[in-house]
Amino acid sequence: MIEKETLTEIFGNFVGQEAAMEPGNMEVDVGGTKMKVANDVLTPKTFKLMSDVRAAAAENGLTARVIWPGTMVTMDFVETRIDLYLLQDLKGRLLLSLDSQTVPPRAPDHADIAVKGLTTALRQLKPPRFKPPVV
Repeated sequence: MIEKETLTEIFGNFVGQEAAMEPGNMEVDVGGTKMKVANDVLTPKTFKLMSDVRAAAAENGLTARVIWPGTMVTMDFVETRIDLYLLQDLKGRLLLSLDSQTVPPRAPDHADIAVKGLTTALRQLKPPRFKPPVV
C-alpha cells in the first residue's frame, strides 16, 4: 500500500486544479443518416491535466483512475491503481482531489466569501418555536 505522503508528493501539484468541459458536437451515423449530437468534451487544458496525471502515475509505477461525479467504478483492489476524484465546489467547478469526500482547498473568491457570510448569518437565525397544542 502506498503511503498518503507519497501520493501527496506525486499528485499534490495536480490537486485543486479545475477540470472543465466545453460544449462540442459529435457526428454519429444512425441508420445511414449522419446526425450531429451535442456532446460535452474536455477542454485542451483539462485534457493536458489528465495526461499529466497519468504520466506522473506511470513514472512511479502506478496507474491513475480519474473518477468523475456520478461515475460507477469497480470496487476491486489493485495495489498500483490510484483513484483521483473530481469533486464539485460551491461554484459548480470540478476540482481534482485525492479524497472522495473533501473538495481540495483553493483561494476563496468573492462568491465563496458571500456564501460563507450567508451561511454564518443563517446559522444565527433561530428556528421558530411552536407551542404544542393544548389537549
